[in-house]
Amino acid sequence: MSRLSIRLATTVLASVIAIGVAAPLATAHVGVISRTDKPKQTSAELISFFVPNERDNASTTKLEVAFPTDQPLATVSPQTHPGWSVKLDKTKLDQPLETGHGPVSEVVSTITWTANNKDAAIQPEAYDQFWVYMSPLPKADQMVFKALQTYDTGEVVRWIEEPTPGGVEPEHPAPVLRLTAASAEDTSGQQAKATSSSSTQWALGLSIGAILFGLASTALVVRGWLKSRNSREIPEQ
Repeated sequence: MSRLSIRLATTVLASVIAIGVAAPLATAHVGVISRTDKPKQTSAELISFFVPNERDNASTTKLEVAFPTDQPLATVSPQTHPGWSVKLDKTKLDQPLETGHGPVSEVVSTITWTANNKDAAIQPEAYDQFWVYMSPLPKADQMVFKALQTYDTGEVVRWIEEPTPGGVEPEHPAPVLRLTAASAEDTSGQQAKATSSSSTQWALGLSIGAILFGLASTALVVRGWLKSRNSREIPEQ
């Protein structure tokens, strides 16, 4: 199992314990919740799109979530969902994102989950959750994810209305993830990691240089010894 898989599995378990099942049932529309109570800008986060079924005579068979293209994310990894297939659509950036693993020129723009059969679909009066690992979160107050919920009757509910400051909640609100600014401690921690990495690379460079110098010195000593030995072994004429 990869480090990412282990981290996601551990985080999901912690999230389920921390969030419980009450949060998704507190709303009647597609929404989003995060692993932590206050997800921070520039950090990694595990979020869940929860989908309640509002119909008593139809099942939800598909969920499409659009990721804001003006807030591109270098890493977007949906968790495997039993009984559902997942499709990622990507968009090419005009300006690549710079990351610790190199530039990223394409980012996820849409995730589509589709039920593989009627038994896997979200039944009437039930709900389901779809987990996604994202990193790093943008430097913004919020992220708005517009979502489309499709029922087996062909009906499509568009949860795409953005919130307005001080206004009443729209009839079909888009899921909104609120973000908090990174603290000075978080920033200093990231700088310390970067400094530690630079120091490690510098020390490694010095070590390699010392090894090469030692090898060169040894080669010179051996060469001098062989020359001296050869001169002694030449018989006098």
